[in-house]
Amino acid sequence: MRRDLFGEPDECWLQDVPLLHRLALDRLEAVASVEREEGWSWVETHGSLDYSAMSKFERQWPAPRAMTTEEADVMTLWEVLVQEALAARNALSRAYEAAETGSAEEAALAAQPDDAERATENLSEMKTALEGSLVEWASEQYATCGVIVTIDHQGRIDVRRGLMRPEDRKAHVQSLKKAGQPVPASLQGADAAKGERAVHSERLMLDLTAHRTAALQAALTDNSHVALALVVQRLVEPVFNPLHHRTAGGPLKVSATLTRHTPLSSRATDCADSQAATVLDQVEARWGERLPGQDLFGWLLTQDQATLLELLAFGTASALDDMHAREGAERAQAAALAEALEVDMADWWQATPATYFDSVSKAQLIEAVTEACGAEAAKPMATQKKAEAVAHAAAKLEGKRWLPTPLRREVKAQPAA
Repeated sequence: MRRDLFGEPDECWLQDVPLLHRLALDRLEAVASVEREEGWSWVETHGSLDYSAMSKFERQWPAPRAMTTEEADVMTLWEVLVQEALAARNALSRAYEAAETGSAEEAALAAQPDDAERATENLSEMKTALEGSLVEWASEQYATCGVIVTIDHQGRIDVRRGLMRPEDRKAHVQSLKKAGQPVPASLQGADAAKGERAVHSERLMLDLTAHRTAALQAALTDNSHVALALVVQRLVEPVFNPLHHRTAGGPLKVSATLTRHTPLSSRATDCADSQAATVLDQVEARWGERLPGQDLFGWLLTQDQATLLELLAFGTASALDDMHAREGAERAQAAALAEALEVDMADWWQATPATYFDSVSKAQLIEAVTEACGAEAAKPMATQKKAEAVAHAAAKLEGKRWLPTPLRREVKAQPAA
């Protein structure tokens, strides 16, 4: 690292970037070697992996398995321990409150390290690890799928298992047919009907299936649960299994254009590092661990309405698009949506040189500082060059929750008394 003696305290420059990349790949390779020992068909390491690169894979997921007697005992023990830890934490919280006006002994108790808090966190990690182990990969998945070890947006090692390449799926289907074994519906794809002689003509097929469509429509009007599961499937399948979504289609002619990764990430500066991206990544990872790799619709039918509605919210969010280039455009519904969600962009976005100041004029910088801090704070900017004015504005507006007009919530006019 090289630092400037007269630079900012947190400014530094990497002297050997190739060395950093090599060290990072060495860390990834150590994890990859463990995955290879598990028996996957292939394992790769990538320093970074964007959504477009992932979209070519068909994602498989492990099947849930029943707990063993020992695991059930551990889970029961966990429930007891977490209740004890919560009770200890509550007692410590009461001690903190009493210490504000209580005796010296109570104050000494409050000053002790928060062991109960740490114990609760450790127990939570234990439960997550146990729940994550209650799944298993099939031997067929090991033989046909692979793993990519990469780095996520927070700099953590990200292991993505169960990735099937299109050529692997075709080869596996051909090997099953050659061996005279049945081909699972999840692997048949668009090739299932190739080479087979049609029994019914296209005209008759359209006639028959039109009648079935009308019957399905009539039956669906009286079954909101199935309708909800069907809509949820169409919204979330592009997120978790984009290849299958494109090839399989479905009877419901409702489609979602996924915007969360592209074009959103290409438009928003530092999008991957934003608070919103962190929240969305966490939610996607949580659902990715729960959803099955095959027969998503069948799994959805077994879920309660609360689960379906939560997943519906995530699928809807992933297809939301309020990006527009023309200032002053009519966006009444988007404004109403922000109001309904009580979104204050000051909680999600902060003006920095990269996100705003470098892209506006010096006059706009002066106006922003004047608005947030007063004319006196903006006075030095009149004689500053653009780069100096940008640095001045960044320092003055940090933590002020100032927003440019496109990000502000609309103020509704109060009705006359």
